[in-house]
Amino acid sequence: MSKTATATLLAGVLLAWVPAATAQGWPTLDVRSQVGSAGARDAALIIAVDRYVFLPRIAGAVDNANDWHRWLTETHGADLASVRLLRDHDATREEILDAAAEVARRGRPGGALWVVFIGHGAPGTGKGGGVLVGADARQTAKSLAARSVSQADLMRVVKRGRQRHTVLVLDACFSGRSRDGAPLVEGLQPLVVTATRPRGATVLTAAQSDQYSGPLPGDARPAFSYLVLGALRGWGDANGDKEVTAAEATAYADRALQITLTGRTQRPQALGPTALVLARGAVESGPDLGAIVRAKPTDRDRPAASTDTPSRAPPLETCRRLCSEAVRCSDATGRTVCIRDCLSGSLSSIRRNTARQVCGGLSCDKYRQCIQTELRAGD
Repeated sequence: MSKTATATLLAGVLLAWVPAATAQGWPTLDVRSQVGSAGARDAALIIAVDRYVFLPRIAGAVDNANDWHRWLTETHGADLASVRLLRDHDATREEILDAAAEVARRGRPGGALWVVFIGHGAPGTGKGGGVLVGADARQTAKSLAARSVSQADLMRVVKRGRQRHTVLVLDACFSGRSRDGAPLVEGLQPLVVTATRPRGATVLTAAQSDQYSGPLPGDARPAFSYLVLGALRGWGDANGDKEVTAAEATAYADRALQITLTGRTQRPQALGPTALVLARGAVESGPDLGAIVRAKPTDRDRPAASTDTPSRAPPLETCRRLCSEAVRCSDATGRTVCIRDCLSGSLSSIRRNTARQVCGGLSCDKYRQCIQTELRAGD
């Protein structure tokens, strides 16, 4: 083979490990990275809720979960039969605990049992730790407690397995707030929770106890689970040994958020045995974070405001009052979208789509569908 042909072939092989990038510069993770067998003894449960029945949605949660499933089974080497994937309305309390018991049975000695959760979290009661909110939880304190899974309950199930290590990746915050900072249960005073580690586990969490987790800058995907997965593909290999520890994965996510994030503070943390190696053979290069920062739109890139849009967005409390008609029947999706539009200054959209004008008087079920449809139409 000629030198030119060899160089061309080598270039093609190298490009195979470089994922495509989104418009914002964040690479897509749906391309298989270098295949290994480090996780041949592992089992995993991946839970993601993009569309809750009664709570605000978390856009991109299912996309992240699909990428985690692909990495665990196609790159990390876990047996497909040992990995469960629960998405959206399948992720109820009963299904989560049943699936956790199943993967605990399928885990093998010497391996790891992974639990990846991408969804809403809330403060727990007693010593159970924060709770992972089930897909059908309603916006009441009683329902939130009854239809969710505490970290303690989850650990009681998974510790029955034969695995050597247990790894929790929790892309949720436990302050009782949604990803735009609004309370999950209106009128309920959020509890101040401290970081706790379920005994016998390595835990990677999206934010500190007084913060809320959110999306990637310039992208709708939940940031933490995306960045940790990228880190395991090689982005987080800080010392170049082709291995990524829990500490390295969390540090990469933290650094990426501190460089690119504006408008909120989100500091991921790792608890437990953080020197645990989570990925081997990780060689993929991460995105250019500086380019992502420079690619952010500025005021001059945005269209000029219309005549009925105020020059300055109103404060949060004013937006909440303006949007009070966009929530009813324990449904906050319309209110969340309304507040988002209000804070961005899109008051004309709010006035057109207020529930009082369009959806008032309907039954609860029809009202929920109506308000969501009308508010989307104003986007």
